[in-house]
Amino acid sequence: MNNGRNIAAALEEWRGILGDGALTHDHAALEAAGRTTFAAGHAPVAVLRPQDRDQVAACVRAAALHGVPLYPVSRGRNWGFGSKACPRPGMALMDLGAMDRITGFDADLGTLRLQPGTSFAQVDRFLRRQKARFYLPAIGGAAQSSVIGNALERGEAFGPGGDRGGETYDLEMVLGTGEIVHSAFSRFRAEGAAFQRLAQAHKRAIGPNLDGLVQQGNFAIVTGATVALTPLPEFTISLVGRIGTSDKLPAAIHALRSLLREDIVAPYAMSIWNQCKILARDALFRDVPASALSRDALDSWSVSMVLTAPNAMMAEARTRTAGMVLNGLLEETQILRDRDEKGERIPTILTGTPDDRNLRSLYWRKDHAPENEDYDPDRDRCGVLWLCPAIPFTGEDVVRAVKIMNEAAFDFGFEPNIGLHALSHRCFNAFLALVYDRDAPGEDERAMACHDRAAEELIAAGYLPYRQGLQGIPGMPEDDAAGAFGAIKRALDPHGIIAPGRYEGFQGARHGKGG
Repeated sequence: MNNGRNIAAALEEWRGILGDGALTHDHAALEAAGRTTFAAGHAPVAVLRPQDRDQVAACVRAAALHGVPLYPVSRGRNWGFGSKACPRPGMALMDLGAMDRITGFDADLGTLRLQPGTSFAQVDRFLRRQKARFYLPAIGGAAQSSVIGNALERGEAFGPGGDRGGETYDLEMVLGTGEIVHSAFSRFRAEGAAFQRLAQAHKRAIGPNLDGLVQQGNFAIVTGATVALTPLPEFTISLVGRIGTSDKLPAAIHALRSLLREDIVAPYAMSIWNQCKILARDALFRDVPASALSRDALDSWSVSMVLTAPNAMMAEARTRTAGMVLNGLLEETQILRDRDEKGERIPTILTGTPDDRNLRSLYWRKDHAPENEDYDPDRDRCGVLWLCPAIPFTGEDVVRAVKIMNEAAFDFGFEPNIGLHALSHRCFNAFLALVYDRDAPGEDERAMACHDRAAEELIAAGYLPYRQGLQGIPGMPEDDAAGAFGAIKRALDPHGIIAPGRYEGFQGARHGKGG
C-alpha cells in the first residue's frame, strides 16, 4: 500500500501534467467514484482526467516513478461489474471519459476510429448525420457506455456484428513504462494513404496479435481503437416469440440452433429471456402481484431474433423459413419491421440507436425509478450483481444451467433475471442478474452469498464464466496459463501500476467493500 508521501508526490506531478481542473482528490468526489452496486471495491486516492494520449503516457510514467497504481476506466458505466471503483485501496482512478473524439471514418469500407470515451449514443448520432450505409450494433446497457470499454470487456451487442471484442482492433496502447505501442498493421512505421487505409481495414497484421491480449487484461491502457461497422441492411425484421415453460426449452433450442447453423439468423442476433427479465424491464417489484412472482409464473421463456436481408424477397423468405422451423414450438409470435407506413426507416436498437430502457430493470427492488430516465444505479443505491456463465447450445446444458441459477436465486429470496445470448449455433453467453436494494439491511451479504453459491455450482457443472467483475468468482479451477500471463504482465508493466488486482488470477478473492 502507498504511503502519504508517495501519493502527495504523485499528485504534485500529475497536477503539473493535467492542470488543476483535470485532477480531483477531494473527499466527496473520491467517495462518489468508489460507489458500486454491490459491496466490493475501493474509492480512489485521486481522479485523473487526461485529455489525450500523451497526457496518459506522462501520468503512467509518474505513477511508476512514485509507486501509485492506476485504475483506468473509459466511462465507468459497467454497472453490476464494478463501475469506477478500484480493485484495491491506494489506487488513483484514470477516467478517460474526456477523450471522446471520433478521429476517423471510412465511409467506403465501414470503419470508425475512436477514443475510449466515445459512447454508443455518440457514434449513432455521428453515423446518422453522415447518412452512413453502416451502423454500430448497440448494447442493451446504457447509451452513454463506452464503445471501447465495452469491447475490452468482450461485451456484446444485439444483431449481426454484435461481437464487440472481435469487431474492435488496431489498438493504441500505453504500457506500464509509458511507452506507446500499436497493434495490427499500425505497429509498423510505414507511411502513405494506402497503408493508413490498410491499417484501419485489416484486423490482423503479420505476427502475434496484441488485440486479444489486452481484452479482459491489465497489461496496458487503451487510448484509441478502430471499430468495424455493420452494413445497414435494406430490410431488418424482428421476430419475438414465447417458448413457454422450461420443459419446452430443449425442443425450441434444437430448432433455434438450426436457424443459426443455416445462416437464417446471424451470430449475436438471437436471445432467450425468462419472464423475470421481461417484468423487470417494464415494472417494479412492488407493483407486480405476488402471484406473478411465483416459481411457476416466472418459469416462462421467450426468444427474440433479428432477420436481415438485402431485398424484400429474401426478407420474406427468411421470415417464412424461421416460421416453418419454429412451427408448433412458440405459443405466441410477433413480427416487427424497421420501416413505418411510408417506408421510412425507424431508428431502433436493431439498427444501432441505443436506448436506456433496460436500465429500468436495475431499479427492480427500489421504491421508484427516475421518471426522467436519469438512471444512475450507483448514485441511487441499486443493488446489481451479474454472474455470466458460458453454456453450450444444447437443450440439456441450458436446462441444467438454468436450474442451478433458478434454485440459487429462489433459495436466497431473489427473482432470477436470466438471459442467454447466442454467439453462434455452438454456444450461449448467459447471465444471471441479482437485483436488490442496497439500502435494505443485509441485502449486500445475501446477494453475494447467492452469487457465490450459483457461481460454484455452475463451475462444478462445467459452465465457467466468460466475464468477471470486481466481486471475483469463487470456485474457479486452476489456470495453466497463469504463469504465462504473469510473465507478460511483468514485461509490459514492470512496476505493476496498471490495474493491479483486476483480472489477475481467477480464484475469486474479495477486495473489500466499496464506497
